[in-house]
Amino acid sequence: MGAALAASGVEDVAKCGYGRTLPIPRCVGCSGACGIIFSNIPLTHAYSTCQENWHLIRNRLAHSVYDYPLTAEESSVFLVVQESFARPDQVGYLVAASNSNYAADCDLQPATDFGIPVVNKAARALALRFKGDWKAQELTQKQFYMNFTTEGLDSGQWKPCQNPAQISHCFGVGTRRISLDDGLTWLAVVVLPWGAFTNGTLQQQRLIEERVRQRMDAIQAARADTWRKAALLVCAAVFFVLTAGWIISTVAVKSLDRLLDYLRKLAVLDFHGLPGLDKSIELRLSPLREVAELQLGFLNLARSVECFARFVPETVVRSILRGDRNSTTINVRKRQVTIMFSDIRGFTSISEALSQEDLLTLLYLYLSEMTKIVERRGGVVSEILGDGLLVLWNTPDDLEDHNVAACSAAIAQQKALPKLNATFASMGLPSVAIRIGIHTGVGKVVMIIRSW
Repeated sequence: MGAALAASGVEDVAKCGYGRTLPIPRCVGCSGACGIIFSNIPLTHAYSTCQENWHLIRNRLAHSVYDYPLTAEESSVFLVVQESFARPDQVGYLVAASNSNYAADCDLQPATDFGIPVVNKAARALALRFKGDWKAQELTQKQFYMNFTTEGLDSGQWKPCQNPAQISHCFGVGTRRISLDDGLTWLAVVVLPWGAFTNGTLQQQRLIEERVRQRMDAIQAARADTWRKAALLVCAAVFFVLTAGWIISTVAVKSLDRLLDYLRKLAVLDFHGLPGLDKSIELRLSPLREVAELQLGFLNLARSVECFARFVPETVVRSILRGDRNSTTINVRKRQVTIMFSDIRGFTSISEALSQEDLLTLLYLYLSEMTKIVERRGGVVSEILGDGLLVLWNTPDDLEDHNVAACSAAIAQQKALPKLNATFASMGLPSVAIRIGIHTGVGKVVMIIRSW
């Protein structure tokens, strides 16, 4: 087999189909090709593909957007041989059509002679348009579209659709080039009645016309209603003027009453339920600009007082908010007080052994717990000196049995250590022990609050 075989085309084999032969490359000990490989695809596959695509088109056109009931008598998807190097005589022959499985017996014929009218008309229109040249430049493009009217086909004339009144005689055609191999090309053709292309447009046109009609009716009704509304507008204007003042005053009074309640709570350092501090409470700004400015000013004041109360004893802050002049000046008073000082034993060694981050964590947990204990028993934290706490009782406010309260706080601090040390252990921190000193006596207490 000295010459390579490269024939392809529609052949009458066991089943009519698309056949392809290729030579087996030269092997050791052979002079030339060692054999051939032959493959065959039955044309019944092409028929099934045409039918499947036709059904897809029909289902798409049945959608409410197009609302077109497509039938097989007026439409088709078919395949035509466009190029065949092995069988040039088959150019223009019908390969398969969605309307008929005619190729099952391999009795191929030109598409222009096919017995199903819609396929025959579409093939004749294409042949007339391109003068029988199935390899015309437009058809060799990937896709091509055109339309035609059946009038004139019998006399050998191709005419495009121009008169909407001839829609029943008009069809649309779309083609797509399919290259099977280097020597064989098929042309897929879809032919649909022109109404399938225009029905959706007509539906939209009717919908637009109906909307325009409804709009015109609405305009007429609105015009008739305008005079009635004009009469009512004068009455409404008078009513609005009378009620607007009442509404504005009501809104302002309610907002100011609520703001006054917030100020009363702030005066006693009750931050629960205050907007800006309690996330569950949202302050709704008044629509009145002046009242809204007061509300925003209150939010800033509340945040400032809350921050101030974190670093200054609450008794001092309350005195300032009450307007006590002694709280805002240098005030020296002689009174009996109880003083406690507590710190961590061996804190220097502990601080040297820990990293800065671990040391800050240990101090934060320790000081937070100890501060809560003394404040719950009426103590005022005067200073925090590293790991040490300086706490006062019976100043600046009077506290009955202040010495007992200090001792109770010292015992509570010692009882809190085991739980606190367990927390430290879970975090990989060392345990701590504390030293506490308490003294009660008479002394001069100086309270200094800078006045700006």
